[in-house]
Amino acid sequence: MPGIYRQLRRVFILLIVAGLACSQSFAQIHNATSIAIGTGGNIEFGDTTTTTVETIRLAQASASPGWSGDIDIDPPVIDHEALDSGRAGEPQEFVAGVVDDRGLQHVMLFYRARSGAQYQSADMQKVAGTDDFTVTVETLLGQDRIEYYIEALDVGGNRVLKGFPFFPLVRDLAQPTARVTGAEESEASGNRALYVLLGIAAAGLVVALVAGSGGDGGGSGETDPMPGTVPLTIEVTPP
Repeated sequence: MPGIYRQLRRVFILLIVAGLACSQSFAQIHNATSIAIGTGGNIEFGDTTTTTVETIRLAQASASPGWSGDIDIDPPVIDHEALDSGRAGEPQEFVAGVVDDRGLQHVMLFYRARSGAQYQSADMQKVAGTDDFTVTVETLLGQDRIEYYIEALDVGGNRVLKGFPFFPLVRDLAQPTARVTGAEESEASGNRALYVLLGIAAAGLVVALVAGSGGDGGGSGETDPMPGTVPLTIEVTPP
């Protein structure tokens, strides 16, 4: 009989231990369910409260007055093909395709003329009927480059960059070369023709003077120069 009581006591102890284990597992499942469906997105466990989703909601609402209330964690996407070169002294256009699933607050270009200078900003305007945004920046003669990056901000406060302030995109600027226009070429041709005509006229004048001086020599066969005259030399140099 004592052996039977000993076995019954072991079974009873095992049942108590199993019951405690089941109670603890149920409590953990209940707490986990409370975490998943907690009101307002707050995680509640014991005396500790950690704000998660609600913090994101408040941050996006304060950053975006037109925010609809849904959490936006997807940033905009920028598609930009950087040009390697341009010409100094001429306006430089920058184009980027930007899309977002909720909407954009702005797309901006930040640019500077040289490394170490302060960036300037310019709003990029949307091209109607497309996803492209564009802006034109003036350049100066002697400027050899433009350093820049593009920033897109959506209505949820998500920000994305193409290029970085500390590692910008670069467009080199070539200096313009002197070019001769058609009008300048016509003017130069006209000047050359005028100089040729003047040269022919001067040569004819010299020939006439020489012939006149030769006719005054009489029958002696000697050609004496005209009294009181000096030789005339004309040099015509084309431009």
